[in-house]
Amino acid sequence: MNYSLINRSVISGNDLVGESAKKWDLYKYLLGNGVAYYYCKKLSFVRNDFEADIVRVGEEFNKKYIRTLRLIDKMCKRAKIKYLLFKTYKYVDEVVDGDVDIIVRGRDFAEFMRLFEGEGFDCEETEPLKGLCIKKGYCKLEPRVDISFYGSVYVDEEQMWVGKERVNVDGVSVWKVAKELDVLYFLLNVLYGPNYLKLYSYLLLVGLDLGSAVEYLKSEKTKGEVVRYYLKLVADVDYDVRFPVFVGNWDYLVFWVRSVRAVKALMFFFYCKYQYVLFGNLVFQHDWRLKYNLS
Repeated sequence: MNYSLINRSVISGNDLVGESAKKWDLYKYLLGNGVAYYYCKKLSFVRNDFEADIVRVGEEFNKKYIRTLRLIDKMCKRAKIKYLLFKTYKYVDEVVDGDVDIIVRGRDFAEFMRLFEGEGFDCEETEPLKGLCIKKGYCKLEPRVDISFYGSVYVDEEQMWVGKERVNVDGVSVWKVAKELDVLYFLLNVLYGPNYLKLYSYLLLVGLDLGSAVEYLKSEKTKGEVVRYYLKLVADVDYDVRFPVFVGNWDYLVFWVRSVRAVKALMFFFYCKYQYVLFGNLVFQHDWRLKYNLS
């Protein structure tokens, strides 16, 4: 597969030239990188059967997301709980095919959980001031108050509300976190999650105002690490690379010793990476359940 051609097509916002390029492996690659709906809906000049299926399934995801968002907005307004959308507002036309992350104030967290339990969601506090709420027919809700990994806070509660922005999502007027903070999270998650850099994340990160974004971080040490790995993973990326991109083994070991020091994070990094390298399995890939039996 010509990854360079595909990457350049998506990054530049153009269709691939020639139907011969449009095999199932292309769509599997796009699905794994979070840009399948975007490509099929916005970039493809003539939509084939694969693309029609991806758009159809994507629109079902979108309906579920909007249904969930309308419920969140209605219930929070009723209870006078202020909230922000976090990393689920799509700057590039894609679908929310997973969780809806919500930022609430620490003083409102318990009330938010009680509110949605009363609405029939199964809610649990998975970590201090981080929750998970599940109900059939709706997206999973993940309320939280800050950005933290393995018990360490990288962006505190007050900073989450700095630069908040008003947006309209399919007729629902809501507040979200600042775009710089939304996009910065993708890089933080690669390093501290740990996770991998999808083509979707790369599309957003190449346009990031890094200087403004890192000001949200609490620690000067963290700012330095984030800038260093932004340059490695984003600024110097070769378009020939097969996305998703992982931090190099030695680089991550050095980073872990200096910054994370959570054995769980180290073990998960290598598990996540080599599931993909050896078996082609993406740990965080959502199952689109297309008729072709591939995700």
